Amino acid sequence: MTPFSDLLSAHVKAKNIKTFSLAQYCGMDRSNMYKILNGKRNPSSIHMVQSIADFLRLTPLERYDLLEAYQITITGYDTYYRRKHVQDFITYFSHRPDNFPEMLSYNMNLNFPAQSNGILISGKAKLKHVIYDIFATETGTENGFIRLFFQPDTEEFMDVLMYIGKAEKTLQIEHLFCMTNSDKILSDKYDYNLICLQKIIPMYYNCVCSYTPYCYYDNILSHNNIFNLFSSMIITSRHAFVFSPQLQYGFLFNHPDILLKLQDIFEELKSNASLVIRKQESFYTQFEFFNNIDIANQPGYSFQQEPCLIPLMPLSFPEKYLTGVTSGQEHFLAMVKQYISKHAAASHAKTTQYFFSESGIQYFLESGRISELPPSIYRPMEYDDRAFMMQNLIHACHTQGYRMLKPHVPIAASTLDIYVTSQKGYLMFIAADGKPVCLDLTEPGLLHAFYDYLGSLTDNMFYTEDETDQILKNLLD
Repeated sequence: MTPFSDLLSAHVKAKNIKTFSLAQYCGMDRSNMYKILNGKRNPSSIHMVQSIADFLRLTPLERYDLLEAYQITITGYDTYYRRKHVQDFITYFSHRPDNFPEMLSYNMNLNFPAQSNGILISGKAKLKHVIYDIFATETGTENGFIRLFFQPDTEEFMDVLMYIGKAEKTLQIEHLFCMTNSDKILSDKYDYNLICLQKIIPMYYNCVCSYTPYCYYDNILSHNNIFNLFSSMIITSRHAFVFSPQLQYGFLFNHPDILLKLQDIFEELKSNASLVIRKQESFYTQFEFFNNIDIANQPGYSFQQEPCLIPLMPLSFPEKYLTGVTSGQEHFLAMVKQYISKHAAASHAKTTQYFFSESGIQYFLESGRISELPPSIYRPMEYDDRAFMMQNLIHACHTQGYRMLKPHVPIAASTLDIYVTSQKGYLMFIAADGKPVCLDLTEPGLLHAFYDYLGSLTDNMFYTEDETDQILKNLLD
């Protein structure tokens, strides 16, 4: 039996439906319908499932559940819910919390005796107060640092870090945490590693400090076990705090020898970990990273509101529009031209599929802006050149793998840009200062999740070539 056959059989039994009548309505013989009811075969298409739902006269909720059971059956439980989580991540992409916790309202007076060998702290409320005060104390320290060894989904600590990181340019934050070593979806139907990514993304929205996340792999359920005492740690230049992941108990230290020893332990743990994501610190490094992706030989997907227009540009455009590069302009122009040439070749070879939305096209026509470049280094395209680029796009939608999402598709209004191949990829969004943030996806599981999702998008989510052609020509007019 399968999730689909179980649910279908339950509806047939509850409604006392005759198998022959159901098969006849769906245009198949009775033996094949019996095989579907017994889980020995699946419906041939989603349209057949809809016909079955019509005959059973299901409520909207029952119909949704039956269609979902069909998708789970044909894709697998873990794959279905991972894709669903990625879709939710893109659709509701948020890079900043709605509210900051009142971290500075706590004051535990951390002036305990000099060179203390440790103070036991117990109780969740007290532990949270201590952690907030450690963070707050370090923000006033010249060349301060915070080294973290706890899960990103621990309370609201990531929001607190974002709060302090937006004002401390010299603060160095290194974060080490566990990611699951299994492809299994959690009991709440979410991908745990994607949850971790959602928690750390806000650190790149308006933080001016340095934040670097590292991960190692383990069984996340056993890692967070209540008996796994003192498996979490925070180290700063003045304090160290080790505590249980459930926030029941903790020890607070400030003795220099203990601080140094714990710092050594953290460095040893970090040496066995790997980067989760890497921020490209400037548009120079960003384009160096772009040009190091082997797009000619690795099939890839580009997703962003306005289409990826750089592959459609003439090589004369960079010199015409790039105006804000103050140093190394010739070198940067060469990198941009290399990027144009590589993507132009890839788009003609159709090794990359480019997904975009109608609202993204409207934004480009109105603003003359493209998302791959920071607004400060180029001027908007002139109207004639925007029209020229639209003509190129219309042609590319017929010949070069450009596809326009329908507006009702959940991800069509996302503010997140994604580019992925099976081996490399990045996420890009606009930070609080208006500059693009480019994050290199280095963790293989996250990279695969985005690559698999974009590769699974079905034709009914896109306009046809003729429909796209007509919409773009209407916009151009």
